[in-house]
Amino acid sequence: MSTPATSPSPQPSRQEIDTLCYAAGDQHNIALVRELLDTYGAAIVNARSHYAATPLMYAANWGHTEAVALLLERGADISLKSDEGKTVLMYAAWNTGKSDTVLLLLERGAALDEKSDADETALSIAREQKMDEIAALLERGAEIQYPHSPQFLKDTDFSKGLEKPIPKPRPFKIPKPGA
Repeated sequence: MSTPATSPSPQPSRQEIDTLCYAAGDQHNIALVRELLDTYGAAIVNARSHYAATPLMYAANWGHTEAVALLLERGADISLKSDEGKTVLMYAAWNTGKSDTVLLLLERGAALDEKSDADETALSIAREQKMDEIAALLERGAEIQYPHSPQFLKDTDFSKGLEKPIPKPRPFKIPKPGA
């Protein structure tokens, strides 16, 4: 008895890849991200937009933690780099100001010591962009734990509050089609 042949997963178009990338960065489009991942699976999860960035890079750059978690769950490769050698963690440090996105990436194994082609690290990018909270998290490196963990709460002095307000995110640096 022979087993029936399974048809290969459909291949996404350039437009569908770009749609996934932009949806991954949009807090209001998680349903579309899920739908595209369900339809194309492995064929799209690490695909690159016409700007050579992956959906995970877009989600990290926008600080869309839910999309980051979903993409990683579906097999996104956290170690991929952009054409400039930037890592997903560098994108998260660039302009989001979202510590939960950075923390999730670190928990999932994002490398702190990777350098871009311009000799940047996630920490140097966070410092340059005045992302003080992100820089502080990256400086702690392997000691970082989620804010709700008992160790984080024990080690963090909340009595003085933040020395400086958390900076507002800067505009997204990967242009959209037609921009």
